[in-house]
Amino acid sequence: MKGVIWVLAIALVILAVIFFGKKDDSKMTNTDTNVTNSETREEPEDVDKVFVNSAGEELKIETRGDFGEVKFASIGSVKLQRSQTASGVKYHNEDETLVFWDRGVTGELSQNGVVVFEGTFKSSSSN
Repeated sequence: MKGVIWVLAIALVILAVIFFGKKDDSKMTNTDTNVTNSETREEPEDVDKVFVNSAGEELKIETRGDFGEVKFASIGSVKLQRSQTASGVKYHNEDETLVFWDRGVTGELSQNGVVVFEGTFKSSSSN
């Protein structure tokens, strides 16, 4: 009887190794380079977006790769670096004195820590 139990146990282990050890390429993470899905990012899409605030002022952001050019009346046109975050896309200058947050349906521009524009999404176009 013990022999039958051992044979069944070994068979179960072999089946488990075969079943759970099989790699599914469509669900694999890049473990060879120690990069997880949360650390990888897709290439940013080139999009022009317009936000409008309650006063009717418009802010436009033109995204090109890792940069975004913000156009707003009080600051003119400024090129900012793009950073992907968990809460949206952040565009900023080197010392982060000028920061624009694109959270999809809302946009916020801060200068020296003071919010100078807060608006909602109006329109977009892909390039």
